[in-house]
Amino acid sequence: MLYVLLEKRIKILKKLGGLTKPAIYSSEWTDILTEEARNSVMIEGVYIPARDAEAVLVHKEQVKNPYAPKVQSYHNASITYYEQAYANRSNFSIGFRFEDFRKLNGLLVLDEMTYPGLRRDNNATNPEYGDLPDFAELPQLLDIYLVYINSRVDAYRTGRINLKDFIGFLAKQHGYFESVHPFEDGNGRSGRILTNYILIASGLPPIIMKGEEDSSEHYFSAIKEFKEQMGFTLTLPQSYHNIPDKLTEIVSEKMTSLFAELVCESLDMYLCRLLEAKKSYKLKPLGRFGLGLSLSNLKMLMDRRNFIAVMRNGEWMSHEDFDLRKDIL
Repeated sequence: MLYVLLEKRIKILKKLGGLTKPAIYSSEWTDILTEEARNSVMIEGVYIPARDAEAVLVHKEQVKNPYAPKVQSYHNASITYYEQAYANRSNFSIGFRFEDFRKLNGLLVLDEMTYPGLRRDNNATNPEYGDLPDFAELPQLLDIYLVYINSRVDAYRTGRINLKDFIGFLAKQHGYFESVHPFEDGNGRSGRILTNYILIASGLPPIIMKGEEDSSEHYFSAIKEFKEQMGFTLTLPQSYHNIPDKLTEIVSEKMTSLFAELVCESLDMYLCRLLEAKKSYKLKPLGRFGLGLSLSNLKMLMDRRNFIAVMRNGEWMSHEDFDLRKDIL
């Protein structure tokens, strides 16, 4: 049912003209880009309040939080590549080249004491995912990755795979990149930007992978599930020819389920701001809805994604017209 509701959201997005160019000062992008940068950094075990991230990224203010520069570096890297993805959203190739791996990683670790680019040895950070491929095999593994993502994005754009299969691919490519772990540091941040690059190149807004402890634990658990399903395929060079078939075979259920929910959340964040700006809708809390439904029933509908809705200041905000059980807009 979630995928049916996702398709309805995408149809509305297309009716409204599709994605606009990513920019922190565009109302439909401000929340997503700010929260994405903040949460992606938080996944790595640091904390920055939403108000500090907004002050740094939107208002260009100085804050005392020691992790603010990391959020700024993440945003600088992400917006560089999101603009590139947006420019390539109609091309056969999504425009991400081999040399972009080093460039992306370099932007992320610019102010950190690590070597940017592919690992020069087998001592990478975050080895909790288990055995990593030998550093000498990274070019071949990343070439396989580039062929994989370009072919799957093209298949989705041309209607040869449906949305459910596309999100399954999105989950598997993320698990693949994190399992290859090509850099000395910044692998998680790079992988999350790459995932969102693919989404934007496919006409969808970026997702926000939550940085709270429970959410990040689920995220890391999903990556471990992927690695277990791949077995030794990524660590034995003689098995590399089997990688495409193995990626087709496995399910990566945890990451696919997580990504489906996150795509829905991001579509709602984007659509709510877009509808406020383009159609002059004013969102309201559930208690002010005029649908004759109890608050508990309305909350249930929100939880089931039957409404385009967002959480603002701890409460659901939406509009009676955003009911996806009927044809809207």
